Amino acid sequence: MRWDNVKLVLVLMVAFLVGTGVGSGASWAFLAARGNQVEVVEGYTTNVNEAGTGIGLAAEPDGLGKGYSVSGAFWREADGPWHTSGPTCLKPLTSGQPVRMGVVAVEPSMEAPGREVVVWLECLD
Repeated sequence: MRWDNVKLVLVLMVAFLVGTGVGSGASWAFLAARGNQVEVVEGYTTNVNEAGTGIGLAAEPDGLGKGYSVSGAFWREADGPWHTSGPTCLKPLTSGQPVRMGVVAVEPSMEAPGREVVVWLECLD
């Protein structure tokens, strides 16, 4: 085999290894950057606490609800402006109000428990 052919084979092998390393690193960075996905949840309140910061939410107006804390979430009323603080558009001590929420599942970390966190809330009615 000629020396030129050996050099070409070596260059191609190095290029292949570098390409594999760059591709693997880029794939890892892409997956790590994705983070937690926001799940959009829609339903009807089954109960709203007195402060308007905790709710039960069900798919049907008279269904069994799952509890959520909405304290600290961005919120808005039916296509209105977004608010970052203050009481939400939820009517305290009521049920049956249609809402849409963005929920992120936070994984447990060391001693801290994981949970679902409501990051935004829309009152649809």
